[in-house]
Amino acid sequence: MTKAEVDECLRFYTDKYEITYEQNPHKFHVSGAIKSCFQLEYDPNGKVNFIQISSVLNDVLKCVFKNIDVFNTKAEELVKEIDKISKYDRDHWELGWTYDYPELGPTVFRTSFFGNIVCTSLNLGEMVN
Repeated sequence: MTKAEVDECLRFYTDKYEITYEQNPHKFHVSGAIKSCFQLEYDPNGKVNFIQISSVLNDVLKCVFKNIDVFNTKAEELVKEIDKISKYDRDHWELGWTYDYPELGPTVFRTSFFGNIVCTSLNLGEMVN
């Protein structure tokens, strides 16, 4: 997708699902909150080649990958389920916080190694090509 196509999609979903204080009083409730949860990068040809989605709006927006609710599934379970589809890099230098699935594309991040931590962001990386 080009930057213009991505911007159009984000504008559509922001308009359709804009977050209000009434919907989510404990988190973002400002105009453009949905767009602020996406980190995007583009290749030299202007095509998106990196998408990172933050879990900060997980009570309002659902991030689903292969029928798994990414941001409302415990990290250990999420890693295990995606690992059945494609193996994560067991030698990754941030293993325990970062689970990279090089053959599949996504990378799962979490902010803490202990407790019942859910995924805090998902990098779709090469899946967007």
